[in-house]
Amino acid sequence: MDIPGQQNNPKDSVLVVGAGMGGCATALGLARRGHNVHVLEARDDLSELGAGLQISPNASRVLCTWGLRDKFEEKVCVPPWLEYRAYDNGRTLGKLPNNVNDWYEDIYGAPLWTIYRPDYQRILAEAAMSSGAKFTFSAKVEKVDSETGAVELRYGREFRGDLVVGADGVWSKVRSGIPGCQNVEPVV
Repeated sequence: MDIPGQQNNPKDSVLVVGAGMGGCATALGLARRGHNVHVLEARDDLSELGAGLQISPNASRVLCTWGLRDKFEEKVCVPPWLEYRAYDNGRTLGKLPNNVNDWYEDIYGAPLWTIYRPDYQRILAEAAMSSGAKFTFSAKVEKVDSETGAVELRYGREFRGDLVVGADGVWSKVRSGIPGCQNVEPVV
């Protein structure tokens, strides 16, 4: 962790709970900076659900900086139009040119992409693994001790880290391990 006034220790161990897109991106970013990253995922494999999503130039710029542009360009679409539709009947209200002549790249310095959510997750996870992050699947977290960095799994196995990052969703076990947050109920 880069803390102002402190020297970065490449031996810091980071546990990331959750291998969704946020967890995979966190693992990749930290592994690229020399940290020992271990991702714990409750599911048996990568299994992001959902359809497509849009990657804005702010996000694609980071992905390109990480050297992932070619990987993403194998899977993304570059939409030429943005179409506005009525919420109640789907009627087209209007169209705007979206990426004509690569203008997103010219104006913002990075492209606008759309991608299938599982492809996005897989590219991030593979890049994180290539950067040295370890992944453990079927690792259902039961308890987190934020004071000691201990993460206990369902069958008693325990991991410890210098830092525990919660990327485990709305019903986060990491959040419930933070003093004062044990009884926080998310509003969904």
